[in-house]
Amino acid sequence: MSPSIFLNLLCLGIASAVPKADHGLDAQWNQWTATHGKLYNETEEGWRRAVWEKNVKMIELHNQEYSQGKHSFTMAMNAFGDMTSEEFRQMMNGLQHQKHRKGKVFQESPFAEIPPSVDWRKKGYVTPVKDQV
Repeated sequence: MSPSIFLNLLCLGIASAVPKADHGLDAQWNQWTATHGKLYNETEEGWRRAVWEKNVKMIELHNQEYSQGKHSFTMAMNAFGDMTSEEFRQMMNGLQHQKHRKGKVFQESPFAEIPPSVDWRKKGYVTPVKDQV
């Protein structure tokens, strides 16, 4: 088999593996991509659209079950809607556990005047909530 025929068959197989888009969701998809500034190349858009559609259906099912009293919260689409669960975990759950290092133990001064509570917001140390759309 010639390399060009093999390449064409490979491309055909890849293209047929991407599920067909639900055209009833076209307006919603276009609005979502515009809202979140999503730009894809031709090969990636079909895959991302399929992942997004799967997430839309999962959210709709969950919210329907919520209305039946099966869940205590609702779900909504956000900027991560075109990502699989695994991609989201890899991107957002990057906490690296570090072993506890032994160090000096803090000894409070017996003469220190420590308030019973501190409002860290008033001191400017609390940042706004992020990614809680």
